[in-house]
Amino acid sequence: MPREFPLAIHWFRRDLRTLDNTALHHASKAADEVIPVYFVSDWKDEHLWTGPNRQSFLCDSLASLDKNLRAIDGRLIIRSGDADENLIRLAEETGAQAIFYNQDPDPFGKSIEGRLERASESRGIVCRGFHDVTLHTPDEVLTRGDDPYRRRLMVLR
Repeated sequence: MPREFPLAIHWFRRDLRTLDNTALHHASKAADEVIPVYFVSDWKDEHLWTGPNRQSFLCDSLASLDKNLRAIDGRLIIRSGDADENLIRLAEETGAQAIFYNQDPDPFGKSIEGRLERASESRGIVCRGFHDVTLHTPDEVLTRGDDPYRRRLMVLR
């Protein structure tokens, strides 16, 4: 049975795994060939989550992911910069017709997805996001007042 796309991109984000990865599964079923890519942020400010231990863990995780991809005749492409702009650039460079990714539940990730979807649509590139990282999206589990649950900070005195 012919596949939908000759070439697609799978954008790895928080989901640095080849097994049990919803978007990667769908990309491999829809495309003859899948380009796996991860974008390293070029953000330079200091924050608790940018420390050396976290960066070391990320590097080790990316190396492990690349090793797993090589075991199935692939290899991880790592680029830096804004993912939305660079995914479009990579699709244009390679001739990929589609971009697959797992959706991010946080507002920053959602804004990147929105920009990516608008840019890909204007260029005729199919963009498909999948629910994967969390059990439920924020709007699936509601309070009795039909509002999403919000984090409450507890102040100990």
